[in-house]
Amino acid sequence: SVVVYLDDILVYSRTLEEHYTHLEEVLQCLREQKLFAKPKKCVFVTKELEFCGHVIGDGKVHAVTMKLDVIKEWPRPTNVNE
Repeated sequence: SVVVYLDDILVYSRTLEEHYTHLEEVLQCLREQKLFAKPKKCVFVTKELEFCGHVIGDGKVHAVTMKLDVIKEWPRPTNVNE
């Protein structure tokens, strides 16, 4: 199970065994196309992560708190043109 968004790749699985198989397949596809993932940007075998501005984990998806706080602090429009 793979989600690709621009240059981000998310691999998710139901079991650890499945996950290793999925990772192997994705990495093989990258190798075949002569594409590489930077190890320092990779997170392997985790139960929670940030992907495309959302925190994904424990069967749930929610927005990153810091980004929500920034939106909450935006000034309210005072007229129709704003």
